[in-house]
Amino acid sequence: MAPPLPSADDRWPFAIRCAALWLVFATWSSCAGWLLSACGLLNRTGYAIAAIPLVVLCVLLWKATSRETPHFSRPISRLWRRNSTGWWLVALLSLVAGICFAPSNYDALSYRLPRILYWWQENRWHWLEHADHRMNYSGTGFEWQMLPLIIATGSDRFLFLLNWIPFLFLPSLSFFALTAFGVRRRIAARWMWILPLCYGFALQAASIGNDGLGGVLTLAAVAFCGIAIRNQSPLALVLAALAATALSNLKLSNLPLLLPIAYFWCLAAWHLKNDLLRWKIGMVAMPVAAVLVLSSFLPLAYFNQTHSGKWSGDPDDNDKLRITKVIPGLVGNFYNLATATLQPPLLPLSSDTKRKIVAPISGENSLSSYIKSGFPRFKAHVGGEIPIEESAGVGLAITLALVFSLASFLLPKPSRPFPWLPVLATGVAVFAYMSMLGSENTARLMLPYFPLIIAAALAAARAIPSSGFSHLACNWLPFLFLLPALILNPNRALLPMSTLANAPGISQNMRTRLTALHEAYDSRSEPLRPIRLDLPKAAMTIGFAGGPTESAYSLFKPFGNRKIVEAHTENIDSFEWLVAARTGIKERTGQSWDEWLASSPYQVANSYRITFTVLFGAQDWYLLKRKPTASPATQTP
Repeated sequence: MAPPLPSADDRWPFAIRCAALWLVFATWSSCAGWLLSACGLLNRTGYAIAAIPLVVLCVLLWKATSRETPHFSRPISRLWRRNSTGWWLVALLSLVAGICFAPSNYDALSYRLPRILYWWQENRWHWLEHADHRMNYSGTGFEWQMLPLIIATGSDRFLFLLNWIPFLFLPSLSFFALTAFGVRRRIAARWMWILPLCYGFALQAASIGNDGLGGVLTLAAVAFCGIAIRNQSPLALVLAALAATALSNLKLSNLPLLLPIAYFWCLAAWHLKNDLLRWKIGMVAMPVAAVLVLSSFLPLAYFNQTHSGKWSGDPDDNDKLRITKVIPGLVGNFYNLATATLQPPLLPLSSDTKRKIVAPISGENSLSSYIKSGFPRFKAHVGGEIPIEESAGVGLAITLALVFSLASFLLPKPSRPFPWLPVLATGVAVFAYMSMLGSENTARLMLPYFPLIIAAALAAARAIPSSGFSHLACNWLPFLFLLPALILNPNRALLPMSTLANAPGISQNMRTRLTALHEAYDSRSEPLRPIRLDLPKAAMTIGFAGGPTESAYSLFKPFGNRKIVEAHTENIDSFEWLVAARTGIKERTGQSWDEWLASSPYQVANSYRITFTVLFGAQDWYLLKRKPTASPATQTP
């Protein structure tokens, strides 16, 4: 006999109920993506059919959790009202930025968005013959969420909601996750508003990056474990498992986090053992297990193993992300974390000044060369002018707030049991990441780890300072430090960089830098738009030969109307129209541009200077048309 539904005494807050619906959607999107691919129905019709069980599940879940919201003691309620202002302002500014600006996250535009469009045009997931191998082996969780939204709306302008809506759940999830970790309720009631103000979380709230989303899923997994224990709710236990599997499917770098999450889940399952035994295990466990597998990294790991020979999908480490020596790797990752953790809101230093700062640890036989011996991608740096979503971590203000909170450890208060096991599990997860993966974006990739790191630190705090200064330091300081990055964010600048560049008192070097950033980011969402506008409407199949990180994304627009085929050695001469870059031709054919063009069946219809990134500047691109004398094109996918 199944256990009864939650009683009237069980309390599911409104935000937690909404977060549960979001977890159902995230799980449904992965399951629907794989199942529709297997049926060749990865299209509008397939998703219309798949939406029926989604609606049914959401209605049933909402009814099952429709209980009164919890009440808190008056001091905690005051903390909620007093400390939430900064977070609400960030949420509002993020919404405005998301509405006003097209998606411009570099990784998403480089490979995450293009690959789902390649899948859509074939009505199924498939291994791509593409110069950017990340299109195949990277986690698919966020992509499966984006695809139905793109198909339903025919636009990418609503994709930021996939990050902004979960951002709204961060305070409530943070409170329940922190208390589940053993943090005092008053401390958790303050930090539930501080934690979302980490640079990385706030800057990705209106973005289509997937690192901040990993932090939300981490908190959701732990929070629902805590709710399962508090409410004796098997449903919350299932939701915690869904959050964990969705986290694993987001990025493989999140896998070590399954260890501390497993501790909380097993603890909750032990508390619910009597309720679980009353369920018909065979009837419930099998479908739940199937859903958990489909929504996890396991399907992708299988296909990676099948197509590349390694479950992680990159057997040759083409991106040089693996740590080859543990100690240099740890030192390099700690260095990257330190620079991101201490990053101020503004750092207007010239390139020469930054080089002078890092000069003592750079060069041959230096600390930098030692780190590079085990961390191939390491480069000494001091951070950018402002925090940006591609590299931001927690930031200086959150670090100061954490140090200030931990100072209360010295206060003479009664001791509490310290949660050694989850702290140890969190430490093992952090060590596993830092000893195996080496990227210049350590702080961003570790965003999902920071909530548990902060929770482990706060669990040691014995009291919460209550002076007016502590309120300013722990609440308004993170918001004030974050404000310049929100307003000047080059991806979504609420104060246009062109206006800032013309402001009096700006040096010529800074003016030049701001102008270059404005030009690059202004066209970042659609760098190939000039080529797309020159393509004839009758051209429905286009060959593409860009560089490894230069995607055909903007050529797909309007979505669903045109087919883009990646050019490679066997089919490069078979298109009626071909969009190509010099670097792309060199990579595919091994020939210089002039040599290849002279022997190809194409003629140049138009040429362009296009900038994908400020780092590499403008590159030569061409729109090529088959010569009238050439044999008819026979496209080969």
